[in-house]
Amino acid sequence: MNGIYSKSILIFYISFWLAVGVAPQTINYDFNSLPDIINIFRICAPLILSIILLVIIIFLKLKNFNKNYKKNYLSINNLFLVFFILQLIGLYQNNLIFNLQNLYLIILGFGSLQLFTINTTLNNDNHLKHLLYASIVIFFLSSGILFYFLICENYYAYKDIIFTDLRGFTDNRLGDNYFLNNSYPRSTGISRSFVVINIFITIFILFFINGKWKSKFLFYIASFLFSLLISLLQSRGSALMFFLTFAAILYFAKKIDLKKKISLLFLIIFLPFLISKIISFNFYNLNISDKFENYNNNVIFNNSILNNNFSNFIFRDRLINDKSSSGRVDIWKESFKRYDKKKIFGYGPQGDRFLLTKNNYSNNSSNALIYSLLTGGYFSFLIFLLIYLNILTKIYICIKKFKIFENNLDLEIKLSISFVIFLFLRSFFENSFSLFSLDFLLFICSVAYIEDYLKKKKAYSKFSFLKYS
Repeated sequence: MNGIYSKSILIFYISFWLAVGVAPQTINYDFNSLPDIINIFRICAPLILSIILLVIIIFLKLKNFNKNYKKNYLSINNLFLVFFILQLIGLYQNNLIFNLQNLYLIILGFGSLQLFTINTTLNNDNHLKHLLYASIVIFFLSSGILFYFLICENYYAYKDIIFTDLRGFTDNRLGDNYFLNNSYPRSTGISRSFVVINIFITIFILFFINGKWKSKFLFYIASFLFSLLISLLQSRGSALMFFLTFAAILYFAKKIDLKKKISLLFLIIFLPFLISKIISFNFYNLNISDKFENYNNNVIFNNSILNNNFSNFIFRDRLINDKSSSGRVDIWKESFKRYDKKKIFGYGPQGDRFLLTKNNYSNNSSNALIYSLLTGGYFSFLIFLLIYLNILTKIYICIKKFKIFENNLDLEIKLSISFVIFLFLRSFFENSFSLFSLDFLLFICSVAYIEDYLKKKKAYSKFSFLKYS
């Protein structure tokens, strides 16, 4: 029975991952092709499952399962439930239609949260590590497949991703490049996936590789290659967030001596970055065209004005030469400018698109806190601040009290903390886990593991929402 339950939870969890990137309104429901059928299943299965999970939760609560479990009303899970409910109120306040197009992200968010609620109610927390590893495998497979199509099927996409500011795979210059009727994600998405994988590898390098030199060598090479890919993908946010996350892990790993920390920073951060600049420079000079256009800043670059000396080439790349914020600061300002301050509950799910797509200004707010304000209003913003405070406090307890980065034990809690740190930083420059997405699924899974770890450790804090029985 336990095996069936474990497999069911894993299958349900994977179904939510497969739903990411599929919007109901973009699907052809005529069943004309295999991709149509696959995409219909990808979105419909988890939507139906979300309703079933809600019924199961109600049944379990009525039967009063797990009587010894102490209710934690301000857990991350419950805070997200309130966060989504506030968005529904915003939808109602703006007289918008309660259709599948407006509700599907909320329904999927509810459903994935209920999956973890059921897991906690039935007191089967050991399954959390299986879900965590499943997340890593999905990131690895999805990014690997997309990257293969990117470099093998479309040279122009490969060229753009290496040395220009035109990073989107869905740009018109790339033509109709679709996988199962869905356009390729932007390089920020693939680089994000590579960061998650590389965090997994670096945790192994720092705490769990004590075998032969061949094993160590393979892990070091793997981490180096993923760091190189992260730099080549030209996503400044992902590259910077990986550096900060890795630096934080090194800082808290007190037992690792300074010499090794410096060596790791050179091998995993600086050297891949330097080599990526050399590659970018060479691809740039081999470009058939004498010029290319920076679509973000409307600046024309010309090969004839560039020198070939080593001292200058590293400053021509987007990661350091582009001093702009990709328009994010302007988007943030415009979001506050367009927001009607009288709207207490915001504009409902994806309210940022509702505001910013007018006059084709932008399609998202690129900041989780701003997204929370636009979609759920002032109360939603406060709830999201509580989510931040809640998880940061729990991370602090794990690091300071239980010193998780000062021993070679507990791989899963180290991974969970590291993933949450990365996603927390990322949420200041992307909507990230503020809506149903890959970030959201990895975040709630990692947080669930952290909360379970603290519950088992019987951690206590002066904050009531951190108490466990």
